[in-house]
Amino acid sequence: MNAAAVVTDLAYPGADHDSTLHVFVSHKLKDRKLAKIIESKLGFLGGAKLEIFLSEKIEFGNDWDDEVHAALERSDWLFLLYTDPTAEWDWCLYETGYFSAGIKAGKHAPICLHSPDVVPPKPVKRWKTVPADAENVVTLLNQLYGEPPRKGVPPIRPDLLDRYRDHLINTAEDIVAAFGAKPQQFWWPKFFRITLEGDQIEALRRDGHIAEDAAITSDIASLQLFNLHTDRCAWSDITSELTAESGHWLDALAHTLRHAVQKKEPNFSIPRFYAPGNRQLYRPVVYRLDCNSNDTVCFKILLVKVTDTRRAPHVGDFWNVSELLRMAQDFRWDVIDEFTGEVRRLMLTSAADPAVLSDCLYRLKTSVERVELDAMQRGYQVKENVKNFFESEEDRNTVDAINDRWRGVREKIMTAVVDNDLENAGAGLEDMRQLNKEFMRVCAKRHFEMLSRMD
Repeated sequence: MNAAAVVTDLAYPGADHDSTLHVFVSHKLKDRKLAKIIESKLGFLGGAKLEIFLSEKIEFGNDWDDEVHAALERSDWLFLLYTDPTAEWDWCLYETGYFSAGIKAGKHAPICLHSPDVVPPKPVKRWKTVPADAENVVTLLNQLYGEPPRKGVPPIRPDLLDRYRDHLINTAEDIVAAFGAKPQQFWWPKFFRITLEGDQIEALRRDGHIAEDAAITSDIASLQLFNLHTDRCAWSDITSELTAESGHWLDALAHTLRHAVQKKEPNFSIPRFYAPGNRQLYRPVVYRLDCNSNDTVCFKILLVKVTDTRRAPHVGDFWNVSELLRMAQDFRWDVIDEFTGEVRRLMLTSAADPAVLSDCLYRLKTSVERVELDAMQRGYQVKENVKNFFESEEDRNTVDAINDRWRGVREKIMTAVVDNDLENAGAGLEDMRQLNKEFMRVCAKRHFEMLSRMD
C-alpha cells in the first residue's frame, strides 16, 4: 500500500458530507501555481473530508460573483496567500473581509499565509498571520486537521500528529518550498538598518534625534566595524563605540533621516568617519526608507569604503602651507559666506518655518565638521604640527592664538545649532570670518616668503 493510501483511505466512523472541512484559498492570479500546490498537499492528507475552493475552478458561464460568495459563506477556514507587497490586493482583502464577518457565527479567523521575508498587509494583521516556514506550517496543519471544523462536527484527521507525523512534516515542507526560497542578497558595501516605531519616529521628526534604544539589524561583518560581534543591537551599542574622532557623522546622519521621514530629500552629504573596528574610512549613505504596514519605519544605510585618492604628502613646508591656504579659502567662500547670507535672510523673515531654520543650522554644523575632518585627516588638528610650518615667532604666536580662539567660536556655533538660535549662529559666523581672515593673512605671508626663495 502506498503512502497516499495509508494517509487518505483511513475510514472514520460517521463520516458523511456534513463532516467535510471547507477551506477557501484566496490568491492572486499570478500565484495560481502556488494555490494548486497547496490544494494538492492539503488534499493529500484530508482526502474526501476536505473541500478546497479555488476561484479558477468556476466553470465558464457560471456567475462568478455568486459562486465566490457562496464558497465564502460555506467555508470554515480561509487562507490568504500573500506573496508580494508591491501587488494590488484589493479583491483578496475584500474576500478576507467578507469571510471574517462569519467569525461571530463560529468560523475560524482568516489565515494570512505569507513568505517569511514579507510583511503582511495591515488590514489582516488583526487576524492570524503565519510565516511559511516549517515550524509554523506544521502547527497550522495540526490545528486545521485536529480541530472540529464547526460545532458538532468532529476533526477530520486528529490522528495526524501522533500516527502520521512524518507525513504532516513532509506536507509542511512541501508547502514551504512552494513559496520559494528567500532571495539571496549580496552586499558589496557594509550596511546596517535602523528601525524606529511610535515615539522614536516622533522624536526623529521633531528633534532630529535617533533614539538610543532604536533597533539595529545588519550582518555580523558589518557590525564588526563597530567592534560588535552580532547581527542586531541597539543604536546606543554603536554610538558607545565611537570616539570624538569617529563620531562626528552621527548628527548629520540623524538630520538626514529626519528629512527622509518628512519625505524630503536631503541636500547635503554625511561626513566620512573612521570605523573603530578596522580604522578604515567610510562614507555613510542613506539608501532607502521603508514605511512598514506595522507603523514602523526602517532606514537602510550603506557604509561605503573610501579609497584615499589624495596626493601623497610632500616633504617640506611649502606644500602644507599651500594646502592650509587653499583650505582656508574654501572655508571662507563655501561655508562662512554661504551660511552668513542664509542666516541673515532667515533672520529678516519674521514667519520663517522652524523646520527651515533647523535645517540651515544643521547644515552649517555638518559643513564645519566636514572641514575639521579634512584637517584631521591631514594631521592639521594638532596645533604644533601647524605652528612648525612657520618660521617667525610672531607668526607662530598668531597661529597659536587663532587655534585657542577657534575652540570658543566653534562652541558658540554648536550651541546655537542645538538652541535653534539664528542670532548667535550669525555672531559665531562673523567671529569665524575674522579668525579665517587672520589665518589666511599669515598663511599668504608665509607662502610668499617661500615662493621668493624658490629658484
